[in-house]
Amino acid sequence: MENMPLFDRERARVIGKVLRGVVGDDFVLFYLVVELNDGQTGMLERGDFELGRDAVIVDRPDMIKSYAHGEESSIYQLKVGDAVYDQDGRELGVLSDFIVSPDRKLVDAVEVSAGLIDDLIDGRRQIPLEQVTWKSITSMLVEDRGGDPL
Repeated sequence: MENMPLFDRERARVIGKVLRGVVGDDFVLFYLVVELNDGQTGMLERGDFELGRDAVIVDRPDMIKSYAHGEESSIYQLKVGDAVYDQDGRELGVLSDFIVSPDRKLVDAVEVSAGLIDDLIDGRRQIPLEQVTWKSITSMLVEDRGGDPL
C-alpha cells in the first residue's frame, strides 16, 4: 500500500499518497497514514476508505483525520525483516511484506523474499497467514498444514 495514490471520489482527483498502513497484533488493518498533496499528514480509519487495485479511495476528503502524533507501534514494523524457516529448518528468506485482503482489510498472507537474484528469477513467495507461527521475536516458522507445498 505504501505510495499508493489517495483518490478523492467526490472530485475525481488524486489528493495524496499512502505513507503506511498500521496493522494490529490481530493482523487487522487499523488505519492508514497518508500524505496530502499540500504536505500535511493525516490518517484514515479502517471504515473510511476502500482499498482499490490501483488506489486507496475516499468518498470525501473530510474523512481524513489529523495525525498530529508521530510513530506508532505496528506489527508490520516489528515483523518485516524476520527470518522465515520451514519445518525442516531450511531458511526460506525474510518477511518482506504483508498481503492485505482489500475487502476485509485483514492480513491474509505474508510475502517472503529469498534475496534479490532469487526474487528476480522466481518471484517472491506468498504464504497464507494460517501457515505462519512466530517462534521468537525475530523469526517465524512456516508449517505445511495440508495446503500447497512449500
